[in-house]
Amino acid sequence: MGNHPPTINFRQFVERPSVCATVVAAWLSALEVAGNQRNAITRAAGIGAWLLNQPGARIPAFISRQLWDAIEASSQDPLIGFRLGQANTAGQLFRLRYLVQMQEEIDDALGLLEQYFPLLTGCLQLRITQTVEHIKLTVSAPPTLRPHPLEIDFWMNWLAGIFDHRLTAHEWRLERPRPDGFSQLPGHTARTLFDARHNQLVMQRSAIGASVHGTASVTREPLTQSFVTHAQAMSKPTTLEQVANHLLLDSRHGYAFEAVAEALSTTPRTLQRQLQDTGWSFSEMVDTIRKQLAADLLQHGNASIGDVAAALKYEETSNFIRAFSRWYLCTPSQFRKQLQQASARPETPVAAQAGEQGDTSTTGGTLRCIVSALRADYDLDPALMLQELGLPCDLLEGKQDRIPMVWMQRIWRWCEQNLNDPDFPFRALQHHRPPSFFGLDLLLGCGNDIADSVILGCEMLQLWNNSMTPEIILQADGHWLMTPNRTPDKGVHPYSRAFLQASFIRMFEQQAGLVGSTLVAYISSADPDPGDHAVVNWARMGIPVRYEQHCNGIAFKAEYWHMPMPGSAPHMREPLEVALLQYLLEQQLLVPLELLRRVVASHLSQTTELAALSALLRCSEQSLETVLRYHDVSLAAVHDQARRSRARLLLQRDIPIADVAEQLGFSSPSGFAKAFRQWEGTTPMQFRQGSGKPATPH
Repeated sequence: MGNHPPTINFRQFVERPSVCATVVAAWLSALEVAGNQRNAITRAAGIGAWLLNQPGARIPAFISRQLWDAIEASSQDPLIGFRLGQANTAGQLFRLRYLVQMQEEIDDALGLLEQYFPLLTGCLQLRITQTVEHIKLTVSAPPTLRPHPLEIDFWMNWLAGIFDHRLTAHEWRLERPRPDGFSQLPGHTARTLFDARHNQLVMQRSAIGASVHGTASVTREPLTQSFVTHAQAMSKPTTLEQVANHLLLDSRHGYAFEAVAEALSTTPRTLQRQLQDTGWSFSEMVDTIRKQLAADLLQHGNASIGDVAAALKYEETSNFIRAFSRWYLCTPSQFRKQLQQASARPETPVAAQAGEQGDTSTTGGTLRCIVSALRADYDLDPALMLQELGLPCDLLEGKQDRIPMVWMQRIWRWCEQNLNDPDFPFRALQHHRPPSFFGLDLLLGCGNDIADSVILGCEMLQLWNNSMTPEIILQADGHWLMTPNRTPDKGVHPYSRAFLQASFIRMFEQQAGLVGSTLVAYISSADPDPGDHAVVNWARMGIPVRYEQHCNGIAFKAEYWHMPMPGSAPHMREPLEVALLQYLLEQQLLVPLELLRRVVASHLSQTTELAALSALLRCSEQSLETVLRYHDVSLAAVHDQARRSRARLLLQRDIPIADVAEQLGFSSPSGFAKAFRQWEGTTPMQFRQGSGKPATPH
């Protein structure tokens, strides 16, 4: 790896939150190539040409963060960090990649990467861990100032590409929320998990190829020496970096200009003159750093507004609130509330979490149907399909409960292209086994009528595919449309959509004892009319298709909507709902609020406290808190609503009011009467005497 002079300590840059100027120059060059206005971005970030051209310069962390703010505003691309990470090969970034790829042993390559990474950026810390099967590259923010999420995106993608094809990314884990409109990382097919606990790239050791041949070993020493020389040039921080690091790392004396000058062993006049050459004044630096630290403290901690003000050395909290309102056009409390709402109400439901939270997924039973059909009906080896798609062959073992949706869409697309069979979704469905879908079909049989069962099915479609937001819409023709998504799901392959819809219809056929063509009026499709070249042959099920509709879905006939479900088993509903709710929580899928309410109503005495409810559902309290935050409701409110609904039902039966109070978990009839009056505006006895008709709610 080369012999470095003993005076060179590459770890020193970890303690200097800053970025190598050549790296920033590479970012700007790539942005310019992509059509972004370089000059406008640098002006907005406060980066002068002198700073980029000064030998040995490093860009302070607060300017780097402001730069990515400007990049985000200019590009309007939530994935711009990933794109730059994929495109960048300039300067030290290129040289380190080159040097790493020259190593014959992967351990040597990883050692070099970990050693030189701080030279490129001190805004992030890289930790490399290894197991028998995996190599994990974890990127973490220092305890001072957190980098912009887009900057973390850049480094994650750059790290993924540094080994070229010698290492294949197996899984991305990102702390950031899922970007709007995200489907897949640019240039990568690995599974992506958002809202994770760490920024981590997981690579499979089995994907590491042999050492790179043909590399010019004679260039190894010059490359190594270039990093030593570069480190020596950056060993003394510029005045701008010294002031910034002092404000970030040593705020014991507050943000007093004279105190900073004294700490840097210079006079205030000299320091002021040196800062003027950088284009930054001391007050501008303090204001920007305070602005960024304030956002970090409010977003990533539980400190009170007063504590945040004190941490930023404001003498009065009111002064901090005024400054914050100037920075972000809202108060600190409003800012924190907006962040909580954004994290509690993601654009797409949160998927499986086994230490991490994940991407949209579907049930593994779908893949098992496809695999069985390929083998039995087409005499094809599914392993060849997975190899061609670059997917892990251990999927064939059938042990996965959830499969990433992006994988499934690629599998469906492969089936269409290689089979060209419009009957394939229905052939695959023939291999369906009821246990594959977690008792969803059993739950449909618990409804009182078709309408009730469709509603139950809608609530549980999250089991199938957690990107769905199902609704039931009354059509102008009187039929009832069950749609997985009100907006057209253009990213879903027609095979995938047909398989889901046909499976849903088959379940109703089994439970209602009627063929699908009797229950269903038509299939609604947002796709253009294909004429005689339909990708899916719905004629196989005897159900017509209406194309160019406003959304996709199944239209149930009006005349059967209220038909009683034969053999309905309502007694199974409660235990099935508890089991399904346990599964949803275990997989960190979206939990319908009405389902949670019904389970609470069935176990009123066991659900007054979060700990008791989590024990009943065999999940963590944190999982339940996430569900409650998502629906913006407290457990007390859910419990209260459940008791109210239960009370109304019990009072319509010939049960003593004291017994009703006891069943609802009240310690006395008077306590129940008081609560009931608050709910209904009347007493339990008056409600009962009114033949079960509730009073007008207050």
